[in-house]
Amino acid sequence: MKIPQSFTCHIKFFLINDMFSQSYANRLYQGQESEDNQKYQWEDELVVRHVMEVNTLTNDVYLLRGTTPKFGDFSFPIPNMHIIQMTCENGDKAECAISTKLLSSMVQEEREDDIEMKLEINDNEPFINPIAGVYIAHQDIPSELKNA
Repeated sequence: MKIPQSFTCHIKFFLINDMFSQSYANRLYQGQESEDNQKYQWEDELVVRHVMEVNTLTNDVYLLRGTTPKFGDFSFPIPNMHIIQMTCENGDKAECAISTKLLSSMVQEEREDDIEMKLEINDNEPFINPIAGVYIAHQDIPSELKNA
């Protein structure tokens, strides 16, 4: 998507609480969450300003980069990822990524000067969050990194 002026991108991740009961909420709290019946375990938000373009890739390969004492600088391809790529006014690039098997739903709302993306993460799959905005299912992590 291209928009002629820059905008702000709000990316919100929500970890679904598998124990949430909508019927309980409907019966006792007019359909709303309660202290002992939360829909989400946690929420995380990233805000990227001065974005010119957003691309969403599904079932793509994310390149996980970092440094460990064992490997030094490393780069591992992670398959089956849902990737949100943002290009900023100054040419910088930002990415968020989530393993496809973790993603329960994604809703995108576009307004005049911002975009909000809401991504729900399944609670039934172990995962890591190695850097802000990146969620990788445990089984998608390269075995070399699991032992690092």
